[in-house]
Amino acid sequence: MARILLVGAGALGSIENSYKRALSRLGARVDLFDVEKYRIGRLGGNALRRVIVKSLASMSRMRVAHAFGEYAKARGHEYDVVVVFKGMDFSPDILRRARARCPNALWCNINPDDPFNIRSPGSSNEDVVAAIPIFDLYCIWSESLVGRLRSAGSPRAEYLPFAYDAEAHRPPREPAVRRHDVCFVGGWDPAREGFLAAIGERDIVVVGRGWDRVARGSPLRKKIVAANIYGQELASVISGARLSINILRPQNRGSHNMRTFEIPAIGGLMVTTRSCEQERFFPEGIASLMFSSPEELCSCVRGALNRSDVDLQDLRSAGLARAEGQSYDDRAAALLRMVRRR
Repeated sequence: MARILLVGAGALGSIENSYKRALSRLGARVDLFDVEKYRIGRLGGNALRRVIVKSLASMSRMRVAHAFGEYAKARGHEYDVVVVFKGMDFSPDILRRARARCPNALWCNINPDDPFNIRSPGSSNEDVVAAIPIFDLYCIWSESLVGRLRSAGSPRAEYLPFAYDAEAHRPPREPAVRRHDVCFVGGWDPAREGFLAAIGERDIVVVGRGWDRVARGSPLRKKIVAANIYGQELASVISGARLSINILRPQNRGSHNMRTFEIPAIGGLMVTTRSCEQERFFPEGIASLMFSSPEELCSCVRGALNRSDVDLQDLRSAGLARAEGQSYDDRAAALLRMVRRR
């Protein structure tokens, strides 16, 4: 029985928790070192607080790194595998010292962002890039990034797609009550606002953090719930809409994101940014609908809403069927197979 340490965020809805549950179901003994417990500055949204958070960022990283170092010193010998999720809190030196305290462990990184996207402070930083060669195994969600990781010094980079959580992402037990024609669940950014504004006059609900920034004159203004939702709340919104929009951010273009699997697994009809990887998982016109521009999104939504419920249900059912075998249980099993090939 493998003894595994996960290092990352223990927040509600986190990918770390999805892997923890999945690995445990597969028989591994799993601990989670929750970096969120040691971070400074999770204070909320006003401007003064954001300034304080930024000024304390270095202190926060030092606190996380120190706590992890102490944990590794005390318990590092217990683990066969250490899985770091992204690792933005740790310098290469911190990771090397922690590795020395876990003498029997294979070290793996599962990165849910683009490690080379250091222009986005929430996605990566220079330490994440510098630490790539330190990990025995580096798992990444995009096929296009595998080669870049190897070129950056990774001794072993592997493709490990996102998935859905078998506990959190499933169709509701009772038949869904249709509350909206269209829904979007995800964080705000200007590009996403531009896409959704094209269908803003429709019966749409937009749920996620940051949408209070939407332009004053936007047709979306009164259709927003500015909050993150997870689990059954997420399932309720997606199953309560005829169409569920998924807009890939620039780093995911050509690939996929978490919603790629979550929407079909919940039983939603995914209308998503056109990409090669999504086409392979959920073929366009068979298990999803796709678009490449705001104009095409508008046309796609109009055409879909003019179709019969029977036609739309066929697309939903095909998506749900193709989601089978794409859970985090399946990804965790793939991870264990990779680990065994050390």
